[in-house]
Amino acid sequence: MQRSFEWFAAGRYLKSRHRHAFINIVTGISVAGVAAGVMALILAMGINNGFRRKLEASLLGATPHVAVLERNPSTGIAGWKELRAKLAAVDGTVSAEAALYGKVLVASPLQPAEATLKGVEAFPVPVDARDKRFPPIVLGSQLARRTGMREGSAVRLLSPQGELHCGSCNKCGERRRAFAACGVPDPTPYAEPRTEVG
Repeated sequence: MQRSFEWFAAGRYLKSRHRHAFINIVTGISVAGVAAGVMALILAMGINNGFRRKLEASLLGATPHVAVLERNPSTGIAGWKELRAKLAAVDGTVSAEAALYGKVLVASPLQPAEATLKGVEAFPVPVDARDKRFPPIVLGSQLARRTGMREGSAVRLLSPQGELHCGSCNKCGERRRAFAACGVPDPTPYAEPRTEVG
């Protein structure tokens, strides 16, 4: 078997009868330094990959891969139920759900805070609502800590929109039906007079 020059030089050095303490110390420090550098590089890459996976899981856990939005803001998507059924039938789709997004102010005893409210038709995980008069709501841990909310607290949300809701569009109808189904009075001011919700 033919050996390379590097193996030959290393073998001669290690088998040498004349031991030089200084060279051995320098060699040991060099090998330890290279090993420490490689170990630090492997650790840094592992932490970076793990952090990236955790960040992706956190972001994608609360955000859909694809979001279909209305063409004109505040008008809603006409025929959203049919569109949802079509999107759910696409190959590779795990779930297609309707949601409402909006900026709200969380009123709390500790301090108010701005939040993005995401309303869903059916909550994906079971939530034990202690007060059956109100629909369940899930707050992020940082928002709950900042506002002083605890499990079972009643959360009051204020919408900062300055214009009245029309009272006749799809969203207004859905809102009225949702409040009626929960048995909670609808506090939303509408531009058109209220009618009975069926």
